[in-house]
Amino acid sequence: MQEHKMKTVEQMPKDILVSLNRLFIRSVLELGNAGLNDMACRLAGEGWALLRHDNSREAERLNGVLHSLTRSHCQSTRTRTEEIYNG
Repeated sequence: MQEHKMKTVEQMPKDILVSLNRLFIRSVLELGNAGLNDMACRLAGEGWALLRHDNSREAERLNGVLHSLTRSHCQSTRTRTEEIYNG
């Protein structure tokens, strides 16, 4: 029986990496939309750390997602706080 070895991110063909990263980004954004912002941010940060040295373009995509998640979280927190104090 042939043993399959897992490839590292650096060994993955570029087109597959880009496709997987886009799928990952969609999943992370859906987590944020579902109210699981902290988990989404942690995953985006972990993905960025994996990609930053050898795949900087894909890492920057995750950086943008992370900023988007934190911005939307801050805006929704601010809105809830304003509702409490102005309500």
